[in-house]
Amino acid sequence: MGMLTSHNLYLEKACRVNLNYNSSVCDAMVRRDPTGYEEYQETEVQKLVATMLSIKTAVIGFFPTFILLFFGSWSDRHQKRKPVILIPIICDILSGLELLICSHYLMELSVEYVAFADSFPYAIGGGWSCVFLGVFSYISGISSDEDRTIRIGTVSMIQTVAITIGNAIGGFLIGPLGIKGSYLTMNITMTLCLIYGYIIIKDKRIEKVEREEKKGFIKDFMDIQHVKNTFKMCFQEGQSNRKWKMIVLMIITVLIIGPLQG
Repeated sequence: MGMLTSHNLYLEKACRVNLNYNSSVCDAMVRRDPTGYEEYQETEVQKLVATMLSIKTAVIGFFPTFILLFFGSWSDRHQKRKPVILIPIICDILSGLELLICSHYLMELSVEYVAFADSFPYAIGGGWSCVFLGVFSYISGISSDEDRTIRIGTVSMIQTVAITIGNAIGGFLIGPLGIKGSYLTMNITMTLCLIYGYIIIKDKRIEKVEREEKKGFIKDFMDIQHVKNTFKMCFQEGQSNRKWKMIVLMIITVLIIGPLQG
């Protein structure tokens, strides 16, 4: 829902604050009216926006990938899916609040602040990749062998439909509500999701196993040995060429998702 709103905010900030074009030029760019601005002005704005989006893409690509290596292992060891789902939502709400502040101080804060607000809080929480990791793990854990495939398929389908509907609603709301109204609506929706998830999602209770060495949370979470074990588990030899099937699946995923998201 907030993606189109953020793109408009990038455009507004780049035009009005960083490049200091007058209101008539920037208003024409927002309306996509080519008679109100020169071609070189649009080029300069697009270059600046593209640079900010490139930085954002790098941040939200690197940090969640790094965090997932530890978050996934920690979640499996402790059988806790709820934090994996809710922590990224909390960070996304923080990102939305920062973007709301950036939109309120439209002429005071530059586009760099928008790029930071749009990427860093979201990234340090693991992003939606972390949410879907938790969701699919949770669904797998509470489903029987007979129901697991259909349930995961249903969640995947709903995910795709939700993205489409969210983009459509975001494009519709930005007209009557403006940038601030769209962000406010997004934050309210995300807060309701957080409350619902906190109440509804229940982690399984597991018996505590005595460990040879008791570790604090940070030491346990950031233990590099668990990351090594994760890679060993993924690429170890198994029946029916398990290792090579995993490698081929990863390559196929990159080839499919890369062009779509790149």
